[in-house]
Amino acid sequence: PAPQLHPTTQYRYGARTKRAREAHARDTAEWRRARLEKRFPPEHRQALLDEVASGAGVRLAAERYGITHQAVYAWAAWDPGFADALDTAQREAAPADTPHGTENGYRHYGCQCRACRAVHHPKR
Repeated sequence: PAPQLHPTTQYRYGARTKRAREAHARDTAEWRRARLEKRFPPEHRQALLDEVASGAGVRLAAERYGITHQAVYAWAAWDPGFADALDTAQREAAPADTPHGTENGYRHYGCQCRACRAVHHPKR
């Protein structure tokens, strides 16, 4: 009998079954996280949070550490603790009277916290 191949190997050889696709997606996500972990270690994550809290935007702070703002938000999607810390830092950077969770908070006050982003970029 033919040997059973791992689902990821099956995907590489052209199998597009649900099991093979899911295994490939899992492997790819783990590979991407491992690469980002090397480029964005814990000390850089903390320094980025400190910069964001002091008023630097995520995009500018990320550039200083050689990563993209998308990578920062991807890390936040994987790590709930980092997501909460990023949200806290963004709220600290916003003006004190910012109406969080409103379109005005995002557009006129420049707040990038989770609640303001959710209103400005609703899920489709």
